[in-house]
Amino acid sequence: MKTGEPSIHAERILISAVPGPSRLQVEGESGVELVELLDLDFALEGLAAEDQQLARLIEMRYFGGMSAEDTAEALGLSVHVVRHDLQLAQAWLRRRLDRHRE
Repeated sequence: MKTGEPSIHAERILISAVPGPSRLQVEGESGVELVELLDLDFALEGLAAEDQQLARLIEMRYFGGMSAEDTAEALGLSVHVVRHDLQLAQAWLRRRLDRHRE
């Protein structure tokens, strides 16, 4: 892998801007969907209120573009713990976003 290229992991989620006001396209295991930026921010704030470390991992990985390895090194955690916690945080956010849409 070249320096500066993002790492690709099994838990990869692609987030990209799409035309329209404050929308993101999220591509994950369940396909592609549009997420309102404000809904995602609200969910991330809720996660931070429950577990600041999980919210920080999401920010570092998806908004900061850091690999699980880089995140683990920066936080002094094992890569296994970072990957596990990222999966936990992703599931938490998915449930919150799904509830918000209902």
